[in-house]
Amino acid sequence: MTGPVITFTDRDIRKGKTGCDEPMVISIVAKEYKIERVLVNQESSANILYSTTAKRLGIHNLTTCQGALYGFVGERVPIKGTMELETTFGDRDGTRTIPVLYTMLTSRPLIT
Repeated sequence: MTGPVITFTDRDIRKGKTGCDEPMVISIVAKEYKIERVLVNQESSANILYSTTAKRLGIHNLTTCQGALYGFVGERVPIKGTMELETTFGDRDGTRTIPVLYTMLTSRPLIT
């Protein structure tokens, strides 16, 4: 299966920062809504969606569960549940929609 290709040019590289796995901020479409400023962090193991964002988008298919996320220094962040959303990545020249499992948080704590 071949999907769209996301490419970067030399113009996208910040001077002095080559060779780093830095987080990216992108826009996505989830449940037919464009969501700006989505943080993509290659080192994170969770896709996080805040309950306030889901509420504004009218998303109600939350699967409740007990649990927590833990930061590197051990801080505990309780989760509200999980939800799977069809999420579209790409641009005008080509997109791909895949199901993505999001972990719902009730607040915006600092997770390090």
